[in-house]
Amino acid sequence: MLGQVVRGGRFQIVPLAHTAHGEVYPYQVFVPAALARIELVRLPLRGRYSLFAACRLCDLCEGLMVTFEYEEDMRFFHEQFDADGQELPCRGQPSTRP
Repeated sequence: MLGQVVRGGRFQIVPLAHTAHGEVYPYQVFVPAALARIELVRLPLRGRYSLFAACRLCDLCEGLMVTFEYEEDMRFFHEQFDADGQELPCRGQPSTRP
């Protein structure tokens, strides 16, 4: 799957060469920063994960998509990632942030 473009739903994604697994797992986080440094191998994650270059189709925002096998790994990533790892709404749509 490496090098293959996957388009579906709200994103177009391309697996990165250094990702351990090229699968799209059910728990996903979009990081709206294409050059963010995400070192998943340093995190004590329980399950498998994948890292993709991503483009959010509603506004063509480029970033990274991290997918996780387990929901608790996704929550741990949110807690540890110090950049704004929250998914931003598409332009023109109301924010769901508190």
